[in-house]
Amino acid sequence: MVNKNFNLLLLVIIMLIFLTVVLLSVGYTIALFQKSSGNDRWLKGKSLPTPRTEVMAVSLDDLVYVIGGFTNEGRITNTVEVYNTTNNFWYTALIPLPIPLHHASASTHDGRIYVVGGHKGDWNPSNRLFIYDPKIDNWTTEPSMPTARGSTVSYFVGDILFVIGGDMYDHSFFSVEAFDTFNGTWTSLSPMPTTRHGLGVVNVDNTIYVIVGGLHPGLIVTGRNEVYLVD
Repeated sequence: MVNKNFNLLLLVIIMLIFLTVVLLSVGYTIALFQKSSGNDRWLKGKSLPTPRTEVMAVSLDDLVYVIGGFTNEGRITNTVEVYNTTNNFWYTALIPLPIPLHHASASTHDGRIYVVGGHKGDWNPSNRLFIYDPKIDNWTTEPSMPTARGSTVSYFVGDILFVIGGDMYDHSFFSVEAFDTFNGTWTSLSPMPTTRHGLGVVNVDNTIYVIVGGLHPGLIVTGRNEVYLVD
């Protein structure tokens, strides 16, 4: 009887030790994950189903949309794939961009994605504006911007989409054109002082800062920082 009770007690102790180890291990893993998430380090996410370069990428509602670009075979694509940042999963069954494009510009506004400009086959510049509505998985074609160009940048200030700079074939642009999302019209604005493509742009308090870029197609670059004051 004593041996039976002792064996039962020993079994309970072993189970308690095992349970304690499991709980401590889980707690350590969670703590390590929480600590790691705050460190200055890179983590590996799930790879894009379709490897590409020169894409457009924007974020919207915890999702990252990757649009167009070149494939491994050098083919221009209109593929659209979406990465869910909460579960590390890619969605691929989305309606493609109306035409294949690379070196286009993409931005978001009011829950939709605006893709403008870019290059088509043989590096022909595009002036097309496409808008994607993720709620219904559909692209619409809006009025084309006045100047066809690729390697441009686009940025929203309020309800106005500004498209700045860019290039075609053997020269860069200083063009600045704005699309009014309310009335669907384009307006040509004061050009940049310096022609540039592949530039960076940010908006701070309704002031657009246009930074660096290529003066001509190729690697003739500049450190220019030019500022546009939005009315």
